[in-house]
Amino acid sequence: MNKRIYNIIFKRMPKPVSFDGLETHPILSVKVSDEPQPANSASMAIDGNLETRWSADGAGHYIILDLGEEKSVDTLIMAFYVGDTRSTRLGINVSNDGEVYEKVWEGLSSGKTSGYEEFKIEPKKARYIKIDCNGNTSASVGGWNSINEIVVASTK
Repeated sequence: MNKRIYNIIFKRMPKPVSFDGLETHPILSVKVSDEPQPANSASMAIDGNLETRWSADGAGHYIILDLGEEKSVDTLIMAFYVGDTRSTRLGINVSNDGEVYEKVWEGLSSGKTSGYEEFKIEPKKARYIKIDCNGNTSASVGGWNSINEIVVASTK
Protein backbone atom coordinates (compact mmCIF):
# COMPACT_ATOMS: atom_id res chain seq x y z
CA MET A 1 0.00 0.00 0.00
CA ASN A 2 1.41 3.40 -1.04
CA LYS A 3 1.08 6.25 1.39
CA ARG A 4 0.94 9.79 0.21
CA ILE A 5 1.73 12.79 2.29
CA TYR A 6 0.23 16.10 1.35
CA ASN A 7 1.22 19.49 2.64
CA ILE A 8 -1.61 21.94 2.83
CA ILE A 9 -0.89 25.59 3.42
CA PHE A 10 -3.70 27.75 4.69
CA LYS A 11 -3.50 31.43 3.93
CA ARG A 12 -5.72 33.91 5.68
CA MET A 13 -7.55 35.85 2.98
CA PRO A 14 -9.04 39.25 3.73
CA LYS A 15 -12.80 39.46 3.76
CA PRO A 16 -14.27 41.42 0.87
CA VAL A 17 -15.25 44.86 2.07
CA SER A 18 -18.46 46.53 1.03
CA PHE A 19 -19.41 50.06 1.80
CA ASP A 20 -23.09 50.91 2.05
CA GLY A 21 -24.29 53.25 -0.68
CA LEU A 22 -21.02 53.10 -2.62
CA GLU A 23 -19.97 51.34 -5.80
CA THR A 24 -16.30 50.38 -5.51
CA HIS A 25 -14.12 50.43 -8.62
CA PRO A 26 -11.51 47.76 -9.35
CA ILE A 27 -7.94 49.07 -9.40
CA LEU A 28 -6.09 47.45 -12.29
CA SER A 29 -2.60 48.63 -11.42
CA VAL A 30 -0.66 50.73 -8.97
CA LYS A 31 2.54 52.74 -9.45
CA VAL A 32 4.55 54.50 -6.73
CA SER A 33 7.40 56.98 -6.51
CA ASP A 34 9.49 54.64 -4.36
CA GLU A 35 9.49 51.23 -2.66
CA PRO A 36 12.31 51.38 -0.10
CA GLN A 37 10.89 48.44 1.86
CA PRO A 38 10.28 45.39 -0.37
CA ALA A 39 8.03 43.90 2.31
CA ASN A 40 5.80 46.99 2.02
CA SER A 41 5.38 47.16 -1.76
CA ALA A 42 2.87 49.16 -3.80
CA SER A 43 0.53 46.20 -4.32
CA MET A 44 0.03 45.97 -0.55
CA ALA A 45 -2.03 49.19 -0.62
CA ILE A 46 -4.71 47.54 -2.77
CA ASP A 47 -4.66 43.91 -1.57
CA GLY A 48 -7.77 44.18 0.65
CA ASN A 49 -5.76 43.42 3.78
CA LEU A 50 -5.56 46.04 6.54
CA GLU A 51 -2.49 44.27 7.98
CA THR A 52 -0.27 45.07 4.96
CA ARG A 53 0.89 48.44 3.66
CA TRP A 54 2.92 50.45 1.17
CA SER A 55 5.53 52.69 2.79
CA ALA A 56 8.04 55.32 1.64
CA ASP A 57 10.03 57.82 3.70
CA GLY A 58 9.88 61.56 3.07
CA ALA A 59 7.75 64.23 1.47
CA GLY A 60 7.05 64.30 -2.25
CA HIS A 61 6.10 60.65 -2.68
CA TYR A 62 3.00 59.46 -4.51
CA ILE A 63 0.92 56.44 -5.37
CA ILE A 64 -1.00 56.30 -8.67
CA LEU A 65 -4.01 54.02 -9.14
CA ASP A 66 -5.18 53.02 -12.63
CA LEU A 67 -8.88 52.14 -12.90
CA GLY A 68 -8.40 50.91 -16.49
CA GLU A 69 -11.07 53.20 -17.85
CA GLU A 70 -12.75 56.46 -16.95
CA LYS A 71 -15.09 56.12 -13.97
CA SER A 72 -17.18 58.52 -11.93
CA VAL A 73 -15.35 59.01 -8.63
CA ASP A 74 -16.49 60.91 -5.54
CA THR A 75 -15.05 58.90 -2.65
CA LEU A 76 -11.69 57.50 -1.64
CA ILE A 77 -11.54 55.21 1.33
CA MET A 78 -8.12 54.75 2.92
CA ALA A 79 -6.56 53.20 5.99
CA PHE A 80 -3.20 54.32 7.40
CA TYR A 81 -0.59 52.46 9.41
CA VAL A 82 -1.05 53.42 13.09
CA GLY A 83 -3.65 55.88 11.84
CA ASP A 84 -5.16 56.04 15.31
CA THR A 85 -2.03 57.76 16.71
CA ARG A 86 -0.99 60.13 13.92
CA SER A 87 -2.40 61.97 10.92
CA THR A 88 -1.08 61.55 7.38
CA ARG A 89 -0.46 64.55 5.10
CA LEU A 90 -1.90 63.87 1.67
CA GLY A 91 -3.42 65.26 -1.49
CA ILE A 92 -5.83 63.60 -3.90
CA ASN A 93 -5.55 64.25 -7.64
CA VAL A 94 -7.52 62.90 -10.63
CA SER A 95 -6.66 62.51 -14.31
CA ASN A 96 -8.03 60.97 -17.47
CA ASP A 97 -4.69 60.64 -19.28
CA GLY A 98 -2.21 59.99 -16.44
CA GLU A 99 -0.24 63.11 -17.40
CA VAL A 100 -2.27 66.14 -16.33
CA TYR A 101 -3.75 65.94 -12.83
CA GLU A 102 -6.31 68.10 -11.05
CA LYS A 103 -5.99 68.42 -7.27
CA VAL A 104 -9.38 67.72 -5.70
CA TRP A 105 -8.49 67.39 -2.00
CA GLU A 106 -5.61 68.25 0.31
CA GLY A 107 -5.23 67.92 4.06
CA LEU A 108 -4.71 65.47 6.90
CA SER A 109 -6.24 62.13 7.76
CA SER A 110 -8.15 62.18 11.06
CA GLY A 111 -5.47 60.52 13.21
CA LYS A 112 -8.29 58.74 15.05
CA THR A 113 -8.54 55.33 13.36
CA SER A 114 -6.44 52.54 11.92
CA GLY A 115 -9.53 51.36 10.05
CA TYR A 116 -11.07 52.73 6.91
CA GLU A 117 -11.47 56.50 6.62
CA GLU A 118 -13.64 58.14 3.97
CA PHE A 119 -12.49 61.11 1.87
CA LYS A 120 -15.28 62.79 -0.12
CA ILE A 121 -14.47 64.79 -3.23
CA GLU A 122 -16.57 66.62 -5.79
CA PRO A 123 -17.75 64.02 -8.35
CA LYS A 124 -15.22 63.68 -11.18
CA LYS A 125 -14.68 61.44 -14.19
CA ALA A 126 -11.21 59.91 -13.88
CA ARG A 127 -9.15 56.92 -14.91
CA TYR A 128 -6.14 57.72 -12.69
CA ILE A 129 -6.06 58.68 -9.03
CA LYS A 130 -2.80 60.09 -7.68
CA ILE A 131 -2.32 60.40 -3.95
CA ASP A 132 0.43 62.81 -2.92
CA CYS A 133 2.10 61.63 0.28
CA ASN A 134 3.94 64.06 2.52
CA GLY A 135 4.65 62.23 5.75
CA ASN A 136 2.74 62.24 9.00
CA THR A 137 2.42 64.18 12.25
CA SER A 138 4.46 61.82 14.45
CA ALA A 139 7.42 63.53 16.13
CA SER A 140 9.59 60.40 15.92
CA VAL A 141 8.77 59.06 12.43
CA GLY A 142 7.11 62.05 10.78
CA GLY A 143 8.61 61.45 7.37
CA TRP A 144 7.06 58.06 6.72
CA ASN A 145 4.08 57.56 4.42
CA SER A 146 2.31 54.29 5.19
CA ILE A 147 -0.99 53.45 3.51
CA ASN A 148 -2.57 50.15 4.52
CA GLU A 149 -5.40 50.20 2.02
CA ILE A 150 -7.04 52.33 -0.70
CA VAL A 151 -10.50 51.90 -2.20
CA VAL A 152 -11.87 54.09 -5.00
CA ALA A 153 -15.65 54.48 -5.14
CA SER A 154 -18.65 56.49 -6.25
CA THR A 155 -22.03 57.06 -4.67
CA LYS A 156 -24.69 54.68 -6.03
